Amino acid sequence: LDLLVESQVAGSATAALALSAKQYNRSVRFHKIVAEAMDRLRWRSFIDSCEDELADLLSSDAISDGLRELQNYISSDNVSRLTQSPAIKAVHQAFVKFCEQQSEESAMFKFWSSYVSMVSLLLDFTRSIRTGNWQLHMSCIRRILPWCFAYDRQNYARYMSYYWVQMLNLPETHPTAHQYLLDGGFVVQRSNNAFAQVASDMAIEQTINRASKTSGGVIGISRSPAAVHRWIVSSHDRARVSDICLQHCGLDEAAQQADALHTECQHTRISRDEADVQHVEATVAGWVNPFSSPNKDDLVGLSSGLSCSEQAVNDLLRAQERGEMAFNEFVEQRLRTQEKKFLDPLPKLKLQTFSTTKPRLSSSSSKAVAVLRADCALFSKMAVIAQSRHMDVREVLSYPLGPAPLALCTS
Repeated sequence: LDLLVESQVAGSATAALALSAKQYNRSVRFHKIVAEAMDRLRWRSFIDSCEDELADLLSSDAISDGLRELQNYISSDNVSRLTQSPAIKAVHQAFVKFCEQQSEESAMFKFWSSYVSMVSLLLDFTRSIRTGNWQLHMSCIRRILPWCFAYDRQNYARYMSYYWVQMLNLPETHPTAHQYLLDGGFVVQRSNNAFAQVASDMAIEQTINRASKTSGGVIGISRSPAAVHRWIVSSHDRARVSDICLQHCGLDEAAQQADALHTECQHTRISRDEADVQHVEATVAGWVNPFSSPNKDDLVGLSSGLSCSEQAVNDLLRAQERGEMAFNEFVEQRLRTQEKKFLDPLPKLKLQTFSTTKPRLSSSSSKAVAVLRADCALFSKMAVIAQSRHMDVREVLSYPLGPAPLALCTS
């Protein structure tokens, strides 16, 4: 939240709503921007550590010409040709080795590298839906499951595990249905644009449910069971009539979206995203760069500079490992051997994070508990910013910290 606000990517209220998952599209965009900025900082740390031979390989004509060609025209053929280049393969292997080595030595490097991997997983899952790739969809579900167990998302952990096991056995139990899913039957294509398929439940929300809505929904007619029954049974017919009327008027979504660029492919959006990534990158570099931090064992907040407890560091760095163990135990005991019932309560791991380690003071008044935040967070941010920008703290504190200067006060 502080990173988005300080880098002027979003206001405090917008960032808070997005990070609380109340604004999905903005939340995805913010995570993509932060992950891109972190990945660039990690890449620069790799460049700074390169030896002469690898540095010469990075500046070779083979890589420069391939990147220039890809920048001029992005296509699957150009991407495949570039990734199969021996020079790119050598650089990729060196980068992977560098990340693995630094992750073993630095807690900050490992934590933020895992964050970049999680955002990449989110993008892969989105891609599996947009392109109708069933195998990629199953792979993403499998990689998401350990995180659901690690951070106590009980419903997702329970029912997504069952879903994954059932779909894994689908080629043997229902081969025809499996082939249908391989052909893209689990998504719906509502326009002629590429990368525009949506999940089946989303398609129902955008078509039948959307066209079936009345001014008051079911609220106004819910007192009559017969009226509710007619409203539900005829919902698809009303949706079809509504779509036909919109098509005659040229207002249907398919006609409006035909040959239209995706929102994220528009030049204004690309320029805005690039500017936001640069702002986030500069802000992180001015705070605590997690990929070049001198403190290898400490895990500190970027804006506050406060260190986590030893237990929180251990939980954050081993979250995926512990989630994987919990997932394997769930599948073995409740789906294969059935030693426990499927609906028995799932034990929570209760891993500590940055939010759980914050000091909170609670006071009761009028039968309500108010959470008081310590003012030391403000001064810790000031100390980190002053240190990174080479500012004199005494000079900063010589000025009033209030919203208005004292000279304007009358009493």
